This record gives sequence, C-alpha cells and structure tokens, in this order.
Amino acid sequence: RLWSKYRIYVQEYDEIMKQPCEICGAESKHMDHDHKTGKVRGALCAKCNLSVGFFEGENADKIKEYLDRWDKDGE
Repeated sequence: RLWSKYRIYVQEYDEIMKQPCEICGAESKHMDHDHKTGKVRGALCAKCNLSVGFFEGENADKIKEYLDRWDKDGE
C-alpha cells in the first residue's frame, strides 16, 4: 500500500516517521504528501497536518492575505 500511494518502501516510511513534526517539532503522526502529485514531503503531527490541509485548499491565497494583513496591523 505504501508503494502504490507514496512510491516509498516500508523502511523509508519508518525513517520518515521517526522524525518530529517538520513544523512544530511534536511527535509525528501523519505522512504528509502532495495530493496532486503523491510526492512525500515529510512527517507532521495531527494538528499541523490538518492545518496544512486547510491551507492547501482553494482559499489558500485568501488565507495568506488575511494573515499577512493582520500581521502588518499588529506591528
């Protein structure tokens, strides 16, 4: 199943999942991958994986603009 979904072997999966979340450093629970290409990006915790999923959606640009606008206002 790993090969058909991610094009990686079990040993590669095990090594990736030993790493902490690449965003916050918490324990990794999910194999992050690009849903369009299937390419593995790394391991993420549940919270960061969910956040990335939302951010990749159709409103990603609007979300970034919104956050950037509030970041600038907070200076």
